[in-house]
Amino acid sequence: MNKKIDEFINRCAVDVPFFAHNFLYNKRKTLSEKQSELISQMKTQPHVAALFNRQGGKTEALAVYDTHELCFGKAKDDTPDNTFVYAPILSQTEIIMGRVHQFFNAKPILNNFVKTKKKYFIEMNNGNTIQAVSASEQSHVRGYSPTKIQIDESQDISDRKYYDDILPSGAATGAKIQETGTPKGRNHFYEITRMKGDDIKLVYQNWDECPFIDKAYVLRRKARMPRDKFNAEFCNQFITDDSVAFSTQMLDKIICLKEDESIPEIKTFYFGGDIGKQDESVFVILGLSSDGILYMVEMKRLSAFKSYKLVFETITDMYDDYNIAHGLVDMTGVGEGIVDMLPEKLNVDGIFQSNEAKQEMVDEFLKLGEGEIRGEEFETKIKLWKDYDLRQQFYEYEAKKLKSGKVRYHHQEGGHDDIVMATLCAVKAYIDDTTVSEYGSTGQMQRASASITDGQNPLRFLTTDNPYR
Repeated sequence: MNKKIDEFINRCAVDVPFFAHNFLYNKRKTLSEKQSELISQMKTQPHVAALFNRQGGKTEALAVYDTHELCFGKAKDDTPDNTFVYAPILSQTEIIMGRVHQFFNAKPILNNFVKTKKKYFIEMNNGNTIQAVSASEQSHVRGYSPTKIQIDESQDISDRKYYDDILPSGAATGAKIQETGTPKGRNHFYEITRMKGDDIKLVYQNWDECPFIDKAYVLRRKARMPRDKFNAEFCNQFITDDSVAFSTQMLDKIICLKEDESIPEIKTFYFGGDIGKQDESVFVILGLSSDGILYMVEMKRLSAFKSYKLVFETITDMYDDYNIAHGLVDMTGVGEGIVDMLPEKLNVDGIFQSNEAKQEMVDEFLKLGEGEIRGEEFETKIKLWKDYDLRQQFYEYEAKKLKSGKVRYHHQEGGHDDIVMATLCAVKAYIDDTTVSEYGSTGQMQRASASITDGQNPLRFLTTDNPYR
């Protein structure tokens, strides 16, 4: 019997998938092929980068590997192994650390080998440790000497923090570097995929290679997301053209109507407005045709104003002229809730823009702009006037990547974005009025613009033996 136990322990020490399947999971589940490949590379290679689709199981693989290394790992010179887990913010490390804690709590025998166990730190009697730290711009991560540098969501960590603080911390120990993430822009995570030679081992997993992902859910997201963003989130394709919000190719297809051009019959209209005190105010109406295409049918521009009288009259007149189903007005530049001053009969809401709100509106516009894709061609679902100012504002609308990893949408210095914002508001009004989907098992109707994680606390994965059931 002792011989069999010894054989089992020796097999667990060298075979992580075996350890996971037979010990951590009690044969109830096993690691996927890509998870096993990632762990195998991390065991043997000095620098490994995993590019996995969203909800693709990379965090589970890291937690299994870290649990195994706490029990059996050794550094190069047979000294204790010290793993440091970095994430863009400290709370993101809680998913990995929480899963490691769950493995230990589910197996009391493992706790017999633990010397110290805290939320962000575990030390074993054999000297091995794991510690989670923040890699935000404000964090201080210098002074550590890990033997393993493990970076989760590497794409969201700034290049400065990555190159100046995190990587140099392993210089004295010759630390292994293990990073996981999802493609983003032209940052360090992009650059490592372009390196030649055997210095870095890459492990890829697209969404359709993931055996436990909800394929029907992903396809619903595909129908709602801009093509580039879906390809980045689920197909490991980097977004490298990120200086402007809209591609020239797409805009050339969208900006195609003459103001007096004949269009199909329109029965439903949507209103968008951008009100400003310093810049002009712009109001746009889009009409929905029977074949599901939005056509620009009206645009009015007012000079910067001193009172609201003309603004109210213009909005009311446009509502009287068209059968407007819903309207949305951007009041960011005004700073006052002037929508509440409009007649109650008008179906119009106000919005004060944040970067997150702009991101959502840009995404909705992109999805309509791309429409049906045939190869590299766009069969757009929205058509705008060939207006010079409209064209310039859309072509120059910037998507500037910030050090935090977020994107700031704004007009160029000295430029304007009033027409862009009014149009985006009209598109958002259309989306809010028409698009619902049955998400989840409750059968309740929810907005289809919900994000991939809406209603899903990531920490729910920590409360079940099989987090992908």
